[in-house]
Amino acid sequence: MGQATIRNAIDCSEQDYFEKCLFSEDYTKRLYLEVLKMPGATVLEMKKDGDVWSRRVQIQPSLNGLPGPVTKLVGDKFSYIEEGKYDTKTKRFKFNVLPSTAADKTKASGEMWCETEGGKTYLCSKLDVEVKIFVVGGMVEDKILGDFKASMDAAVPFIGQFVKGG
Repeated sequence: MGQATIRNAIDCSEQDYFEKCLFSEDYTKRLYLEVLKMPGATVLEMKKDGDVWSRRVQIQPSLNGLPGPVTKLVGDKFSYIEEGKYDTKTKRFKFNVLPSTAADKTKASGEMWCETEGGKTYLCSKLDVEVKIFVVGGMVEDKILGDFKASMDAAVPFIGQFVKGG
């Protein structure tokens, strides 16, 4: 099992990040398609029900850099659905990732929250992933965690730009 926790300074407030970014269909599509260069991203659901907001997004990630055995395993039509809920009281977004391939052997979940320190807002993101596939499981975990870190680093400049109307 692998885990990554990332903490990045963002150029907006916690409220702006969750309200204007994470729960914006425009932000979500632009982030995955334009910034992260994913082949596909579809917002399946976004709703606010009292203190709990939820969203479902289907992502078709780039499969570049996968080891040969892993590419054969996932095929060329791999996608995943991210299902998440944001609790406005605890100010935590918790999510699960449901892959289109090997879902019975793969568990991925995480959470996002903000911290304020020295007048700056930090976006904290945590991902836990476990892939129980003989021989290649560790490679898949490493790839997922590496992509997660790279995606969060790439998202940071876009967050500030988007909140400012860009």
